[in-house]
Amino acid sequence: MAERRDRAHGHLSNIVLRDFGNVVKTEKLSKTAWQKMWGRRMKVTAPGMFMNKVNRKAKNAGGSLIEFNAGRHKLSQYDHTIGDFKKKPLSLRWHVMRDGSGKVVQRDLYSAWLALFVQADGLDASQAENAWAVAYPLLARAASSLKKTASWRPLTSTRPLEDVRAVRTQKQSESVARVPAHAGNESGVTL
Repeated sequence: MAERRDRAHGHLSNIVLRDFGNVVKTEKLSKTAWQKMWGRRMKVTAPGMFMNKVNRKAKNAGGSLIEFNAGRHKLSQYDHTIGDFKKKPLSLRWHVMRDGSGKVVQRDLYSAWLALFVQADGLDASQAENAWAVAYPLLARAASSLKKTASWRPLTSTRPLEDVRAVRTQKQSESVARVPAHAGNESGVTL
C-alpha cells in the first residue's frame, strides 16, 4: 500500500508541476482536522505526504509551495468586481457578480482563480480585474463542462489512488447508506 501510494503521489505531483508551473499556491489545511473527519482514509491517501512531495519537487525545480490562510482571505465570499465580501451558505455553489453584468461563475472555480492573486499582504484585486476579461470565458466553459459530465463516470479508474481502499468505520458506512443516490448533483474535483 505504501509503495502504491508513493508512486501515485509522485505521478500526481509531477502532473501538478508540469501543468500548473513550479509555483503552487494552496490553502493551508489542517491535517489533524482531516484525520478526525475522514479517519483511516487519511492513512491511505496521506494528503500531508502529498503536499510535502509537491513542496520538495517544486523547490528542486526552482519554485515553491505557498500556503495561505483561507479564513483570512475568504475567497469564496469575495467579489472582485466591486471589491467586497458577501457571506453565502455552503449550499450556494454559483457566484453571481454583483457589478450588474449578470455574469455567473461556479463558486469553487472562481475562488481557485482568485487564489492566483493572493500575495503575502492580501489579495491583489487590481491584478484580478486586469485578468478578468480573459478568465471569465474560461471559467464559464469549465463550469459548463462540469454540468455536462456530472453524471458521466468512466468504466475504468482514471485516478491513481482509486485502487487503494480503506476500511470504513461503522459510522461512515451508516452515513453513506443514508445518502440517496440522486443527492448531491454538485460536482467537484478531488485529489
